[in-house]
Amino acid sequence: MTTKERFIRSAMLIAVLAALGVSRVALAVNEVEPNDPVTQAQALTIGSDGTVTVYGGILNTATHRDVDFYSFQATAGDVITVNIDGGMAADMTGVWTDLAIFGPDANGPLSLLAQSQYGIPIDSPGSATYYDARINTFVVPTTGTYVVGVSSDPGTFIDVNTLSSNQIFNDSPAYDVNGTYTLIISGVTPPVVAAPPPPPPSTPTTSACASSSRSTSRGTSWTRSVLSRWPGGSRS
Repeated sequence: MTTKERFIRSAMLIAVLAALGVSRVALAVNEVEPNDPVTQAQALTIGSDGTVTVYGGILNTATHRDVDFYSFQATAGDVITVNIDGGMAADMTGVWTDLAIFGPDANGPLSLLAQSQYGIPIDSPGSATYYDARINTFVVPTTGTYVVGVSSDPGTFIDVNTLSSNQIFNDSPAYDVNGTYTLIISGVTPPVVAAPPPPPPSTPTTSACASSSRSTSRGTSWTRSVLSRWPGGSRS
């Protein structure tokens, strides 16, 4: 399946779920460039099921190593999994990904908190090899903004602004320099959606007022008619 076809399928799925009114929806979005450096990280919205999926790609050139950054809000105690699917195929074509999580600690707001180049055991059927990186059961230490970085071998993260290597291999398929991937972040406390305000109190319509006026008029006429037939003509 091509990247374009995956994007279309994702958009259609979201539309169908929304139309059905599903209460727990997993959000899926496409990568939006530029999302590097980290100051341009793509902000993600977590779905009501605590997950978000991103369809992205590593697009290295002869002079630039591509890095993708995604930010999201997490709550202290969340147990998060960050997973790459579909990066490296069984025939070793694709991209060997590296994953990192950055967030607040005593050293700063975007410290390197976790990193992985491998997905062991292999997350079948989403992944065909262990070169699809995965970070398992990361426990969020404090509520705040967290950033996931996606790079490609051999460019592991030293910190949020530095890779271990800017070298770009050209001996494909062993180390293919470019490729698409699916990033899945799960286990995040979904955002609280405020309940809509109650509707304003209803007010009588013009027609209702007119009807009430007609009823009052008819009642007055009936009363006068009865009193006119009363002995003496009226009662005080």
